[in-house]
Amino acid sequence: FPTDKLKIEPWIINGWQSYARTNGHPGLGGQILWRPKPWVSMVFNNYGMGTDTLGVPGRSRIHSDNSIEIKYFDRPGELGLDKMAFSLTGDLGCEYGGGVSCHNDSHGNPKQSFAGWMLYNRWWFHKDLFGITLGGGVLDNPGRYLTLLPPINGADAVSGSPYFVASPGSIYKAYDSTVTFDWMPSQYITFRFESGYRHADVPYFSGRGGLRRQATIPVSPQIPRTTCAAVAYLPAPRTCQLRKRTAARQATPAACGSRTSAEARRTTPSLSW
Repeated sequence: FPTDKLKIEPWIINGWQSYARTNGHPGLGGQILWRPKPWVSMVFNNYGMGTDTLGVPGRSRIHSDNSIEIKYFDRPGELGLDKMAFSLTGDLGCEYGGGVSCHNDSHGNPKQSFAGWMLYNRWWFHKDLFGITLGGGVLDNPGRYLTLLPPINGADAVSGSPYFVASPGSIYKAYDSTVTFDWMPSQYITFRFESGYRHADVPYFSGRGGLRRQATIPVSPQIPRTTCAAVAYLPAPRTCQLRKRTAARQATPAACGSRTSAEARRTTPSLSW
């Protein structure tokens, strides 16, 4: 803390939001927080040198995340509008090496980057008893390396998913908007009513036209699963879990009773996820 309005914080960390080093290489970065006036706050976060793609030690990541908050109206004690403030955040980063680049380079390595911003404004009313927030944001993430993987069939960043491929050259663009109304009867409790809209250029969110609708369509032959309660037929998932469960699914109905597979199909409804 060089002054009571400035904080400088260097970082030596395991990696990008990680408890362990993905490829044995630490990440470097830092934060600068500056509040020159009571009504303004600026924060600058930067990250680099991290090798955060599992199994690709030659790929590094750099990222900058910067925000400003300004309270531009403040009249304490007013029964009507008593405060107004806004926040603006901008993100910019990329990955390079290991078959990707920050720009489409001459060697044919695809662009792998992240650019986004979000803007929110808030109004307080009746001595801070009520509040309204309105805002939204936009992002563009070629390569999808910072886009959260939808957890369909238990998929994670290590296993991957055939429903949402995150690989060099893949495209992801999205935007969202949100409005909230808060009732704050005391400093210890807030009741919030929220509505939002999200859109992506590829099926990603749940709902109409989203990823859930695609994922429920059987895309491979059915494989029998036998249990001691009944014999159910599930669409075979297109993930590595299929190999792990093959032995259990090849159990015979005789092990659980005398019903045949044909009888079970007549009495047990088909299931899907």
